[in-house]
Amino acid sequence: MDPHVRNHLERASADRQARLERMQRGWVAYHEDLPAPLKKTVARDGTVTDDDVEVTLAAVVVDAAAHFLAGTPPELQVSNDNAEGTAQT
Repeated sequence: MDPHVRNHLERASADRQARLERMQRGWVAYHEDLPAPLKKTVARDGTVTDDDVEVTLAAVVVDAAAHFLAGTPPELQVSNDNAEGTAQT
């Protein structure tokens, strides 16, 4: 195989792999499967303190942006009560 073609295919494969990893990280963030940012601490008396307050709004932001960009589909209603037989919207 031509070295230039091989180089191009390797770069394309690496780019595809990097894109798949970014998408995977995005889905993890969307579904809030992130690791805890702070470590749990154990006091001298044995009590465990977990100071993590997780506020992940990725799904809310993504859903709101998708709704803003795509909007809602139009709703059509057809009535048989029209004397002329045409549909009303």
